[in-house]
Amino acid sequence: MSLPKNHWHMATCLRSIIISDQKDENPDILENYERKQGDKAYGFLLSVICGLDSPMLGETEILGQFKEFCRKNQEHFSVTMGEIVTQLKRDAKSVRTQYLQNLGCTSYGSLLRKNLKNKSGEFVLIGAGALTQDIVPWFAKMDVKIKVFTRRPEKYKELEEGQDNLELLPMDELSGLSSRGVLVVAAPIESQELQERVNLDGFDHVYDLRGSSVEDPLEVKSATPLRTLFASIEKNKDQAHKIRKKAFLAVEKHTVNFSLFEKQRPFGWEDLWTCA
Repeated sequence: MSLPKNHWHMATCLRSIIISDQKDENPDILENYERKQGDKAYGFLLSVICGLDSPMLGETEILGQFKEFCRKNQEHFSVTMGEIVTQLKRDAKSVRTQYLQNLGCTSYGSLLRKNLKNKSGEFVLIGAGALTQDIVPWFAKMDVKIKVFTRRPEKYKELEEGQDNLELLPMDELSGLSSRGVLVVAAPIESQELQERVNLDGFDHVYDLRGSSVEDPLEVKSATPLRTLFASIEKNKDQAHKIRKKAFLAVEKHTVNFSLFEKQRPFGWEDLWTCA
């Protein structure tokens, strides 16, 4: 994207954001972007950097993306923009330190990634439906080999997009599977059939995400049933909701302080465009 002078682009996993310190300029190239100005622009950007709107509350990857944006563009920043990004870093550090440390996981993908962070071996999923599609992106940057077994591999080719470490396999090749690592069962398969086809004891851990995991449990000591994971996630969600509210209040406070500072300046910062 070719931008006018004093306009800078920051990309995140969820958004494309254009930042500018030009008060009145509104380039045609940004007509599809939502425009935020002044205090609203600063507050929005601070909440994004803090990870308050991310799928995983307080995720650190977004902060890394912001720091990379600053590193790549700092030599072209105006004095005003340099002051703004410096203040954003300070305020983000304050909010994160006070509210966003050691948070629990609020999705199956985030919980599994946390549990598997220091594990070796393969990551095997049985089933390629919605649950697996939600889980797989969390492992995009992990150094782990992923195998997904499904009855119709041709239907789920999109799972392999952007995943160099993922292999999509037909369910027929499941027979005799024995592997160190972690197994996630996310397909409606009966426990007896699964236990006949797979050496469950060969895995370090088995996550049973079948809806029938209570009445049809897997007979393996290393298995964690769906209800256990669900209870943990729901508890963390409730906690995260309360923390998010407090963090947003802190963002509003920092935004007010920034606004008071800006009003003392003859030329303030005005514009930010965002596109989801």
